[in-house]
Order: sequence, then C-alpha cells, then structure tokens
Amino acid sequence: MTDGHLKSSPVLKDYYCLRPRAILEPFSLKGVFGLNRSLLLLLAWWQRQGITSTSPPSQFGFIENNLLQRGGGISHMGALPEEDEKLSPSLENLITLTGLRLLNKDLAALVKQRYGPELRSKTLASLKPEISQALDSLLDEIRINNDAKVLRTAFKN
Repeated sequence: MTDGHLKSSPVLKDYYCLRPRAILEPFSLKGVFGLNRSLLLLLAWWQRQGITSTSPPSQFGFIENNLLQRGGGISHMGALPEEDEKLSPSLENLITLTGLRLLNKDLAALVKQRYGPELRSKTLASLKPEISQALDSLLDEIRINNDAKVLRTAFKN
C-alpha cells in the first residue's frame, strides 16, 4: 500500500493530517488505541474498493490479531488480562454477519431467508462454509433482484 493510498484512506486521514510530512511507517495502533493497524487498513481498503467481490480477506485473522493477550500491556476496564482472550461463538457470529454486510448490504437478509431452517439449529458462523460455497449465486440473485426493481421503477414512470 502506497503513501498515497494511506492519505486517501478515510480511516487514517486524521492521523495523516496531524503529521502531513511524516512517512507513514508501520505503527502500532493497538498500543495506542487498542486496535491493530491491519484491521484499520483492511476496513479502509474495503471501503475504497466498495467490496462486492466474492473473495474478501478473512475477517477472522484481523479480529484475532486484536484479541487481548496476557502480557500485552493493554488493560480493559483498569485490569490487565490474566489469560489470552479467545473468540467466543457470539463474536464469531458477529464477525460473520459483519462480513456479509460488508460484501453486500442485502446479503445478510438473503442468507437469513435462504438458510432460515438451518439457522434454527446452527450458528451463522458454523454455516460459513456453506454460505461461502453459495456466495456467487447469492450475490447474483441480489443483483438480479436489484435490476428487476430498477426496471419496474422505470416502467412505472
């Protein structure tokens, strides 16, 4: 990623404005803000790309980089963690849902509709392999539905 990409990033723009002549070297936002730089760069890249591709980078790796670690020097609510934080099933579901929404704003609703019966007995994160396999067809269905809405609107007017 070039310096120009970082300057145009809405996530890092404030940092760059504070230091306009500085070379943006790798720096630890985790140490400063409790975040990992890689997560912010990923989010900035997704926003610039308007992510609609079928193969986004894995959110799990970036989230795992931001879990609290014993001896990491970052406190939470005034206390240092006594053991390394692990991904809970609820957090995995939230990450999966966020990934669906980042891919396409309508994708989560379609997944809920398509996988409703399975979601009664399984978590969203456990269905991730099946959803990934069907991602192309799901995104095509959303595109076709959106195209049909546009055509209906055009014919009404």
